[in-house]
Amino acid sequence: GGGGGGEEGKRSYLFVFKDNENQCRVDGLGRILLPAHFDADKWASFMTDSVRKEAEEKASIAKTVEKRQKEVASALGLVHLFCDPDLTSKPEYADFLSRLEQDDGQVIRSFLEKFPKMTQVPIRIHSSITRPKFHLHKDMGLLLLSSDCTPEKLVTLLRSRGDEAIYIHEKYKNEMKGKDDLLLEVKRALKLQGLTRGECDEVQMKESCKRLLLVPWKDRQVFEGLRLVVCNDYEVKGDGSVRIKWNWR
Repeated sequence: GGGGGGEEGKRSYLFVFKDNENQCRVDGLGRILLPAHFDADKWASFMTDSVRKEAEEKASIAKTVEKRQKEVASALGLVHLFCDPDLTSKPEYADFLSRLEQDDGQVIRSFLEKFPKMTQVPIRIHSSITRPKFHLHKDMGLLLLSSDCTPEKLVTLLRSRGDEAIYIHEKYKNEMKGKDDLLLEVKRALKLQGLTRGECDEVQMKESCKRLLLVPWKDRQVFEGLRLVVCNDYEVKGDGSVRIKWNWR
């Protein structure tokens, strides 16, 4: 997705255009989510006064909650504590933060003082109705916890899955850095205005980037200034972007 801003008076709104959304809505951060495949008329019809008010209220709540979240994490010694965007402005997340505050470091901080490495585990909180309630994100190394998690349960999970979470998360960060470096190299080599991944996976995207770097110098001016989208077909879009098949020849 991408982002943009709209303004009414002094109030700014953050619009996020997403491919995997099926309806216009306001998320827990007060962002206005608009399905990328909808037309402009649908987006415009959604922007009623009540939607603007909802976005303002949620953004205000989210700002307060995020400040509190940071203070709670800092007091306990946790480096990465955050929640699903839609949970930010809900009472159940405020209740979760209250439980951590009431623990006053007796369970969590005393554990982290004995095992300081565990402060680096990235912890993401989701709604109590989400299943499974507790698990480890196998690609990103996030420890995913239900909002009804207790300090004791958190320590148990850090003890049993913390090392694995740190290992996976470091590997993920290195892979992301490598991917970003490769995209930057291709953009500079071909003087592209933009290079993004469409309907293809990360492996196919990497393969396509390697192919682009093999374009002979004499042919590179063809790509100069283009916004390329690597996907499963070929098409020049109305917005000026050019879609290319990932295994192009």
